[in-house]
Amino acid sequence: MYHNICSYPIFLLLLTINLQGQTNQIVSDSIGNQYYTLTIPQGWEVDKSGSLGPAFIALSAIENDEDKFRENVNLITQDLSGTQVDLQYYAEYSEAQVKDYITDAQIIESKYVNHGSKEAYFIRYTGTQGIYKLKFTQYMWVLGEVAYILTFTSEQAKSDAFEPIGKAILDSFTF
Repeated sequence: MYHNICSYPIFLLLLTINLQGQTNQIVSDSIGNQYYTLTIPQGWEVDKSGSLGPAFIALSAIENDEDKFRENVNLITQDLSGTQVDLQYYAEYSEAQVKDYITDAQIIESKYVNHGSKEAYFIRYTGTQGIYKLKFTQYMWVLGEVAYILTFTSEQAKSDAFEPIGKAILDSFTF
Protein backbone atom coordinates (compact mmCIF):
# COMPACT_ATOMS: atom_id res chain seq x y z
CA MET A 1 0.00 0.00 0.00
CA TYR A 2 1.41 3.40 -0.96
CA HIS A 3 0.79 6.65 0.90
CA ASN A 4 1.45 10.27 0.06
CA ILE A 5 4.57 11.50 1.90
CA CYS A 6 2.78 14.61 3.16
CA SER A 7 -0.31 12.83 4.51
CA TYR A 8 0.98 9.79 6.36
CA PRO A 9 2.91 10.13 9.64
CA ILE A 10 5.95 7.91 9.81
CA PHE A 11 5.94 5.55 12.70
CA LEU A 12 5.33 1.89 12.51
CA LEU A 13 6.57 -1.40 11.84
CA LEU A 14 7.87 -4.67 10.38
CA LEU A 15 9.63 -7.65 11.90
CA THR A 16 11.98 -10.60 11.70
CA ILE A 17 13.52 -12.91 14.30
CA ASN A 18 15.91 -15.72 14.86
CA LEU A 19 15.81 -17.09 18.41
CA GLN A 20 17.88 -20.08 19.49
CA GLY A 21 15.83 -23.15 20.20
CA GLN A 22 12.68 -21.67 18.70
CA THR A 23 11.08 -22.55 15.42
CA ASN A 24 10.83 -19.52 13.18
CA GLN A 25 8.70 -18.67 10.20
CA ILE A 26 10.01 -17.13 7.01
CA VAL A 27 7.87 -14.36 5.58
CA SER A 28 8.39 -13.19 2.02
CA ASP A 29 6.47 -11.12 -0.49
CA SER A 30 6.99 -8.38 -3.02
CA ILE A 31 5.99 -4.74 -3.18
CA GLY A 32 6.22 -3.37 -6.68
CA ASN A 33 9.51 -4.68 -8.03
CA GLN A 34 11.11 -5.18 -4.59
CA TYR A 35 11.03 -8.70 -3.15
CA TYR A 36 11.58 -8.94 0.61
CA THR A 37 12.06 -11.71 3.14
CA LEU A 38 12.40 -11.87 6.91
CA THR A 39 12.21 -14.32 9.77
CA ILE A 40 9.81 -14.04 12.69
CA PRO A 41 9.20 -16.20 15.76
CA GLN A 42 6.74 -19.04 15.52
CA GLY A 43 3.49 -17.99 17.19
CA TRP A 44 3.58 -14.40 16.01
CA GLU A 45 0.52 -13.45 13.96
CA VAL A 46 1.35 -12.33 10.42
CA ASP A 47 -0.92 -10.10 8.31
CA LYS A 48 0.11 -9.27 4.73
CA SER A 49 -3.36 -8.14 3.61
CA GLY A 50 -2.65 -4.42 3.99
CA SER A 51 -6.04 -4.01 5.69
CA LEU A 52 -4.37 -2.73 8.89
CA GLY A 53 -2.39 -0.13 6.91
CA PRO A 54 1.12 -1.58 6.71
CA ALA A 55 2.07 -3.79 3.77
CA PHE A 56 3.12 -6.30 6.41
CA ILE A 57 2.66 -6.57 10.17
CA ALA A 58 3.64 -9.30 12.60
CA LEU A 59 2.25 -9.24 16.13
CA SER A 60 3.62 -11.00 19.21
CA ALA A 61 1.45 -13.42 21.13
CA ILE A 62 -0.54 -12.02 24.05
CA GLU A 63 1.40 -12.88 27.21
CA ASN A 64 -1.48 -12.88 29.73
CA ASP A 65 -4.82 -11.19 30.52
CA GLU A 66 -3.07 -7.96 31.56
CA ASP A 67 -1.11 -7.74 28.30
CA LYS A 68 -2.95 -5.09 26.25
CA PHE A 69 -0.16 -4.23 23.76
CA ARG A 70 1.31 -6.65 21.25
CA GLU A 71 4.92 -5.98 20.30
CA ASN A 72 5.15 -5.85 16.54
CA VAL A 73 7.13 -5.37 13.39
CA ASN A 74 5.69 -3.77 10.28
CA LEU A 75 6.60 -2.53 6.85
CA ILE A 76 5.07 0.64 5.46
CA THR A 77 5.66 1.96 1.97
CA GLN A 78 5.15 5.41 0.53
CA ASP A 79 4.93 6.31 -3.13
CA LEU A 80 7.35 9.16 -3.83
CA SER A 81 6.64 9.40 -7.57
CA GLY A 82 7.46 12.82 -8.95
CA THR A 83 8.78 14.19 -5.65
CA GLN A 84 12.56 13.92 -6.25
CA VAL A 85 12.89 12.76 -2.60
CA ASP A 86 16.14 11.04 -1.64
CA LEU A 87 17.04 9.17 1.56
CA GLN A 88 18.57 12.23 3.23
CA TYR A 89 15.45 14.35 2.73
CA TYR A 90 13.19 11.46 3.71
CA ALA A 91 15.17 10.83 6.91
CA GLU A 92 15.02 14.51 7.91
CA TYR A 93 11.30 14.67 7.14
CA SER A 94 10.62 11.48 9.09
CA GLU A 95 12.56 12.66 12.14
CA ALA A 96 10.53 15.88 12.14
CA GLN A 97 7.33 13.80 11.97
CA VAL A 98 8.43 11.74 14.96
CA LYS A 99 8.78 14.94 16.97
CA ASP A 100 5.43 16.29 15.68
CA TYR A 101 3.28 13.16 15.96
CA ILE A 102 4.68 11.14 18.87
CA THR A 103 3.93 12.59 22.31
CA ASP A 104 7.06 13.10 24.44
CA ALA A 105 9.27 11.81 21.61
CA GLN A 106 12.92 11.32 22.51
CA ILE A 107 15.31 10.31 19.76
CA ILE A 108 17.88 7.93 21.23
CA GLU A 109 19.95 7.28 18.12
CA SER A 110 19.85 8.09 14.42
CA LYS A 111 22.38 7.43 11.68
CA TYR A 112 22.93 6.23 8.11
CA VAL A 113 23.85 2.56 7.90
CA ASN A 114 24.25 -0.24 5.39
CA HIS A 115 21.52 -2.82 5.90
CA GLY A 116 22.36 -5.75 3.70
CA SER A 117 23.59 -4.23 0.47
CA LYS A 118 21.48 -1.06 0.62
CA GLU A 119 21.95 2.29 2.32
CA ALA A 120 19.36 2.87 5.03
CA TYR A 121 18.55 5.37 7.73
CA PHE A 122 18.34 3.93 11.25
CA ILE A 123 16.47 5.64 14.06
CA ARG A 124 15.56 4.53 17.58
CA TYR A 125 13.19 6.63 19.69
CA THR A 126 10.69 6.53 22.54
CA GLY A 127 7.36 8.25 22.99
CA THR A 128 3.77 7.90 24.02
CA GLN A 129 0.81 6.90 21.87
CA GLY A 130 -2.46 6.95 23.76
CA ILE A 131 -1.91 5.10 27.04
CA TYR A 132 1.24 3.31 25.85
CA LYS A 133 4.84 4.35 26.46
CA LEU A 134 6.61 2.83 23.48
CA LYS A 135 10.07 2.28 22.03
CA PHE A 136 10.55 2.23 18.25
CA THR A 137 13.45 0.89 16.19
CA GLN A 138 13.20 1.77 12.52
CA TYR A 139 15.00 1.39 9.20
CA MET A 140 14.13 3.49 6.15
CA TRP A 141 15.13 3.04 2.53
CA VAL A 142 14.35 5.07 -0.58
CA LEU A 143 14.56 2.75 -3.57
CA GLY A 144 13.56 4.27 -6.86
CA GLU A 145 10.45 6.28 -6.14
CA VAL A 146 9.29 4.28 -3.12
CA ALA A 147 10.14 4.68 0.55
CA TYR A 148 10.19 1.55 2.73
CA ILE A 149 9.90 1.90 6.51
CA LEU A 150 10.53 -1.16 8.67
CA THR A 151 9.70 -0.71 12.35
CA PHE A 152 9.84 -2.77 15.53
CA THR A 153 7.68 -1.41 18.36
CA SER A 154 7.61 -2.53 21.99
CA GLU A 155 6.39 -1.16 25.28
CA GLN A 156 9.20 0.74 27.01
CA ALA A 157 8.79 -1.36 30.16
CA LYS A 158 9.34 -4.54 28.10
CA SER A 159 11.94 -3.20 25.70
CA ASP A 160 14.92 -4.92 27.37
CA ALA A 161 13.19 -8.30 27.11
CA PHE A 162 12.00 -7.77 23.52
CA GLU A 163 15.04 -5.94 22.11
CA PRO A 164 16.95 -9.13 21.14
CA ILE A 165 13.84 -10.41 19.36
CA GLY A 166 13.30 -7.11 17.57
CA LYS A 167 16.96 -6.87 16.56
CA ALA A 168 16.94 -10.42 15.17
CA ILE A 169 13.78 -9.74 13.18
CA LEU A 170 15.03 -6.43 11.76
CA ASP A 171 18.47 -7.92 11.00
CA SER A 172 16.85 -10.78 9.06
CA PHE A 173 15.04 -8.41 6.69
CA THR A 174 16.44 -8.39 3.16
CA PHE A 175 15.36 -7.06 -0.21
